Amino acid sequence: MTTTPTPEQSLPADSVVRLIMAEVAAYPETREPLLQTLLTDEFLALPVQVKELREEMQDGFRQANTRIDELREETQDGFRQANTRIDELREETQDGFRQANTRIDELREETQDGFRQAN
Repeated sequence: MTTTPTPEQSLPADSVVRLIMAEVAAYPETREPLLQTLLTDEFLALPVQVKELREEMQDGFRQANTRIDELREETQDGFRQANTRIDELREETQDGFRQANTRIDELREETQDGFRQAN
């Protein structure tokens, strides 16, 4: 013959509900005040409040993730702009060096021409 477990037996050993049920069984005089507490509007509203809080938290996380994505994009844009400007400055610097080297070559040629003429 199979026995059906009681609700108390189907709960984990460390379950708060199981502990409360054991206390009520040990002290039957606590049953009425406990039921009165459990049936208050504030207590009965707790699941709704928890659900609302969960939804607010999820909404907050969604907003935070959206802002993180925006900041990531802004940061990547900033890096792209900085890299573009670095490439521009590199090209300008290389152009400046090419012009300086060209002028150095011209001055060298002029100096050599001057020496040749002087000799």
